Amino acid sequence: MRHLNFQSAFPLALWLACAMSVPNAQAQSNTDFFESTIRPLLITHCLKCHGAEKQESELRLDSPEHWEKGGLGGPVITPGKPESSSLLRAVRKTDPDLQMPPGRKKLSPQEIVDLEKWIKAGAIAPPQTTITPLAKLTLEQADTFWS
Repeated sequence: MRHLNFQSAFPLALWLACAMSVPNAQAQSNTDFFESTIRPLLITHCLKCHGAEKQESELRLDSPEHWEKGGLGGPVITPGKPESSSLLRAVRKTDPDLQMPPGRKKLSPQEIVDLEKWIKAGAIAPPQTTITPLAKLTLEQADTFWS
């Protein structure tokens, strides 16, 4: 029986470590793309009407749990399928009945390309728990809260 020594085991261990880190590197780069490109785009163009404070058509775009659920028209993002995503159709303004942002405002061509690239790659975003503000107690309620 042949035993592994340090000189023969080290290259194998190094290769395994590198091979195992490749999927994590890809996931990290997708998350980085969302944080550096897509989240700022959503904040700039979408969250005023589709965020935590206000939800036009019952649609929120501030976290994956919300855009996966969608609004009155159903989910707006189909991960991996930009051509099936109504969000992309809306920002392209090719459908007269579905145009976002409303009015004369529009996304730049590069922002639309970035959004399409993100959806095509699976619409990967870090999981985010929606934080609901806690109700504040009155002085009378606080007085008896722990008693």
